[in-house]
Amino acid sequence: LIDATSYAKEITHSLQVRSNKLVIYRPKPSWAQAVPVSGTFFSRPPRTLDEEMKNAWALVTYASNAAAEGIVEGVPAIVLGDGVARSVSSTSLDDLDAPFRPSDELRWEWLSKLAYCQWTIQEFRSGEAWEYLSDVARKY
Repeated sequence: LIDATSYAKEITHSLQVRSNKLVIYRPKPSWAQAVPVSGTFFSRPPRTLDEEMKNAWALVTYASNAAAEGIVEGVPAIVLGDGVARSVSSTSLDDLDAPFRPSDELRWEWLSKLAYCQWTIQEFRSGEAWEYLSDVARKY
């Protein structure tokens, strides 16, 4: 990829050409060198991703886990690179007007597959995984 700011400018320009919707540019909060991109709303802490997604049409990213948060919250994502949510997202800006919206069944299947990778062998051996999962199961 080109440097992150140039990439953000390129993608936001592409979004602006395709739609008249407000583009909220939210770089990774830990990126101290992030700068605003012309024509966008620059979102930074203390505003949260959850606040920005409340009325979002779609979330566009290269590969951020923010796409997973969006999918969980019912906000469709467009994932342009490799990312954990790619399989339940659109993969082209051409889908902006009608982004792929996975069904609840597909989201559940995807989240279940993600959960398979949540625990390490050591956490299984120590009983930590079972302790956590049994506590969660008791709540339901």
